[in-house]
Amino acid sequence: MTVGTRLRAMWLMVAAIAVGTMLTLGAGTARAAGCAEQKLDQPFLRFLDPLAYTLVPGGDFEGTHGWQLSGGARVVSGNEPYQVGGRDHQQSLYLPRGAAATSPAVCAGIAHPTLRFFATGGSLTAQLRIDAVVTDPLLGVIQTVPLVHPLVPFWLPSVPLPVLVNLGGALELDADRSLTTQLSFRFSNPGGFLAPPWRIDDVYVDPWVIR
Repeated sequence: MTVGTRLRAMWLMVAAIAVGTMLTLGAGTARAAGCAEQKLDQPFLRFLDPLAYTLVPGGDFEGTHGWQLSGGARVVSGNEPYQVGGRDHQQSLYLPRGAAATSPAVCAGIAHPTLRFFATGGSLTAQLRIDAVVTDPLLGVIQTVPLVHPLVPFWLPSVPLPVLVNLGGALELDADRSLTTQLSFRFSNPGGFLAPPWRIDDVYVDPWVIR
């Protein structure tokens, strides 16, 4: 079995486990306590994940995306091949070594647990780093939760990355006040010399919203 075949099998297995332990939600619109209405889709349905997700602001990198880019990060031609955001989508985010990109904040109910996106790139020693940054209108940054994602030799959806289950005190503080929090996601390629680039596209968060 080739490395690519093993990786594909691993991704499908993780997706199947996730589906087996989560509640199925349909596409539509919904709203978490304290958050504006959010449009829900099922972008990972063909990958055995039937949950409903909302697109992180500008997470499809089409048009004005609003992300903060540094270190050579840029939007390039070429969409993830599954076209989950629409057949007319044509762009993705390119992250060379040392680059970083931070999303606009998204309003999350206390049950927003999971980040997923499409990616390709990296190596065994050059993982993609994702920082989930929790902010508060009065206190500013409350906590940063680091996540990592292993190499992806071809375009695939990421494994489900739990976010709020790791927030500890930050989640408790927010839950006591308004049951919502503001989340930004910072993607970076911190690989060493000769580290290959990453590309990401269609960044979603699973709201598990209050209906």
